[in-house]
Amino acid sequence: MTAINNSFVSAARDDFEVAAAKEAQIGGLRDELNPEANKLNAVAFFAVVAKSMGLDNPSFKGRKKIAGEFRDVAASFGLKEASAKLACETAIKMTRHGAFGNAIEAAVKHDNVGNFAQEIGGIFAAEGITTASKLRKLLNPEAEVSTVDEIVFLAFKKVGVKKNDLKVTKAEISTGTVADEEAAQLLLDCVARIIPEAADVAATLIDAINNNGVEIEKVAA
Repeated sequence: MTAINNSFVSAARDDFEVAAAKEAQIGGLRDELNPEANKLNAVAFFAVVAKSMGLDNPSFKGRKKIAGEFRDVAASFGLKEASAKLACETAIKMTRHGAFGNAIEAAVKHDNVGNFAQEIGGIFAAEGITTASKLRKLLNPEAEVSTVDEIVFLAFKKVGVKKNDLKVTKAEISTGTVADEEAAQLLLDCVARIIPEAADVAATLIDAINNNGVEIEKVAA
């Protein structure tokens, strides 16, 4: 039987248990203090500032100067540069979002922090927004990707192509390199795996296209 150093086993067990206990305490304290609620309120209040400065409008004379002043205000909160930039972007996007726009506009008009805090809290609850990351996700929805495109992206990934190297248009997803044929062949092999009768076509189609043996109708972009 392999010798085991029981002293170190015991020491390891003790520290794993202590670490778990500390993590539990930290988690409990975080739940109790709930800093995410303050982060959400802060960016909502800052959105009112953005609206009052006209920054919901993406283009107007002098906007660059005003946007700089807005960033300076964010920096005065003691945020790191990246965090200050993110706070500015999130606040401005809130002013333009349908869920928050009316409440923010009313806050600018009536200048009542307490009423706005109550109203925006209700909106956050209705939208299921409990963290700053959820708010950003709402404000920055990802473009919907079709199932076909997802499979094509996966095929390119499997042949070693990074997504950033792909040219994506309405008509096609490609690299303009031999990797296109490799990804296409992989997909044809998948078809043959599902429909064995298509194996001969899968094995010869790309060569036939390259040799002008098959006429392909181009789809307009």
